[in-house]
Amino acid sequence: VRWLGGYTQSWSNVACNQSLALTEGLVAHWSFEEANDATTADASHHANTGGIHGASLLAQASPAGGTHVLSFDGADDYVSVPDSASLDVDSQLTVSAWVYLESADSSPVIVSKQDAYTLEVVNGKVLFGVQTNGAGWFGLTSVSAVPLAQWVHVAGAALTGDPTDLVIYIDGVRDAYLAQGATAGLVPNDNALTLGARQGTSRFLHGMLDDVRVSEKLFSDSQISRSADSDQDSLADGWE
Repeated sequence: VRWLGGYTQSWSNVACNQSLALTEGLVAHWSFEEANDATTADASHHANTGGIHGASLLAQASPAGGTHVLSFDGADDYVSVPDSASLDVDSQLTVSAWVYLESADSSPVIVSKQDAYTLEVVNGKVLFGVQTNGAGWFGLTSVSAVPLAQWVHVAGAALTGDPTDLVIYIDGVRDAYLAQGATAGLVPNDNALTLGARQGTSRFLHGMLDDVRVSEKLFSDSQISRSADSDQDSLADGWE
């Protein structure tokens, strides 16, 4: 049963039972709990370390329960993560982040692997898109706008097949859903992954990011909701 369009907890071929931790299928996780502004470590076991270009670590309580966030000036700040096999996900994808926007005028990018997948804000709303094998680019725009000057948890998920499903969550609530034609997976490429900009050249984010995750697995509505709960001790906790 395909969960994205069916609003059901009875799933097959998707690793998303209620005992699953959000670390399942994690290919990258940047929590920004570093002691320097040069690099940001990947908390997954895939070592997708990002180079910080201009962005600043701020020591403050983070919405995910940490003690630091990463601040972007909207002019030329970004994080660049070199391409790796782990970032070239296949048939399932979840991208999530805590974002604090000072402005959305630049249509800022949150996470982008150019021509593969992207989570960004366009005209004040979340855009989640993926490049599919056999059917090209699929994109979905949220119904709700992203509020400014407050922390918001955003997530996009994709499941390829027949049909290919896309869903967007804002603050843990399913906001938009789209079923497209049949596809044969997501398309890998050699492009770097960037945070806070499109390939480090445009659409710079003015605000802050925290707890950015890329996973090759899907999660239930309740698990996504839990990940947006800023009062939890850790997103790596198991589910009961």
